Amino acid sequence: MEPGKIDQSVAETEKELKRLLTNGFTKSDLEKAKRSVIADYFTSRQTVETLAGSLVSNELLTSDPNFSERYVAGIQKVTSADLQRILQNYLREDRMTLVGLTPLSEQEKDGQARQEKEQSLSLYTEGMKKRQLSNGIKAR
Repeated sequence: MEPGKIDQSVAETEKELKRLLTNGFTKSDLEKAKRSVIADYFTSRQTVETLAGSLVSNELLTSDPNFSERYVAGIQKVTSADLQRILQNYLREDRMTLVGLTPLSEQEKDGQARQEKEQSLSLYTEGMKKRQLSNGIKAR
């Protein structure tokens, strides 16, 4: 996102989630999403190489080389009510994790504007603690 647009991005995301909670998903949008998943599935099986890659990925990630077939079959069964239930249970403000990726400006590289950006983000990170894991990775 563009630097300085964190608040606007968060507000627009929350607005869209509230719209979906209120209005739900149109049949057209749901069918379009299903077609997209199915198209990706068939695209991943167009050549011997992509078919092999799909089978290997399925086996490594799920221990089932045919997982993609079951996944696509499951996608066909998804209803607007299912999506509405997911929105209500999981896509809630109290369960939100915010990640903002913005490029460092020349000023930030020197540290001046970086502090201002961190203060802007602090509105969303209140209560989080930063710690360093034993392997050197910093975690919040």
